Amino acid sequence: MGGDRAQAVKEETAKLLQAGFIREIKYSTWLANVVMVKKANKKWRMCTDYTDLNKACPKDAYPLPHIDTLVDGAASHQRLRTCMEIYVDDMVIKSVSASNHLEDLMAVFDEVRRYHMRLNPAKCTFGVAGRKFLGFMLSKRGIEANPDKCQAIVNMRSPCNVKEVQRLAGRIASLARFLPCMAEKSRPIMTLLKKARKFQWTEECEASFQKLQSNTHSTAFARETQLPVRHDHIPFCIRQSYQRSPSATTN
Repeated sequence: MGGDRAQAVKEETAKLLQAGFIREIKYSTWLANVVMVKKANKKWRMCTDYTDLNKACPKDAYPLPHIDTLVDGAASHQRLRTCMEIYVDDMVIKSVSASNHLEDLMAVFDEVRRYHMRLNPAKCTFGVAGRKFLGFMLSKRGIEANPDKCQAIVNMRSPCNVKEVQRLAGRIASLARFLPCMAEKSRPIMTLLKKARKFQWTEECEASFQKLQSNTHSTAFARETQLPVRHDHIPFCIRQSYQRSPSATTN
């Protein structure tokens, strides 16, 4: 490892040593390599490859929740609050009005100060109507597809090999909830990923790809479906049903 990567490792190691998060030892029972990953701001993030250690560790029976649902899980560091949702070390504070937002911020800052936590100002944004969070766009309208991910598909050229199809498949998977019937529409392309099949980009694949790009360009955000509750009340029975109106059906 050399160049700017080595310099980034030295700076990060010195910072962690000074903070008391790590310490030097002479003999190690476990050895894990450092991996440098480029961040969105073009800086380096120092990570550690714990592959061997993970193999030796007991598996957690309660995995983290799915990112797109943010349901509460049993992982000890995962919490869901009335005005704040957290996923690992990412959090979003949601408020009904601007005045409530200030109160919510004060409450969160009090908790942060109480437990001696720190926030990175460069990664904090306050008082906005919408923001990217965990790869999605969150706003008062609901959960929207990340425009950067949509544009990545729109700007793609037609795949020329299996590797490019795999890249396309990954991008489709990240937007699947926003693209109705995408599994069926992308079937001609996905069949190229079968090992026993020789790669051949056909006219059917190209038509599917063009339609995929068109649909992605006009992707609508996912709304929470409002289901009316209807109930009948008679002396000996209570019956309820959730019904979906025809106008809420997505084609």
